[in-house]
Amino acid sequence: NKKNIKAKGKESKEQKDEVQKKQGSKKQKKMQKANKAKDKQSKAQKANKAK
Repeated sequence: NKKNIKAKGKESKEQKDEVQKKQGSKKQKKMQKANKAKDKQSKAQKANKAK
C-alpha cells in the first residue's frame, strides 16, 4: 500500500512539473512580446530624437 502512495506522489509531482513548464513557457512568450514592444518604443523615441 505504501508503495502505491509513493508512486502516486511521484506521478503527481511530475504532472506539476509539466504544468509549471507549460505555464513558464507561456510567461516567457508574454515577456518576449512585452520586450519587443519596449524595443519598438525605444527605437521610435531614438528616431524622433534624431529628427
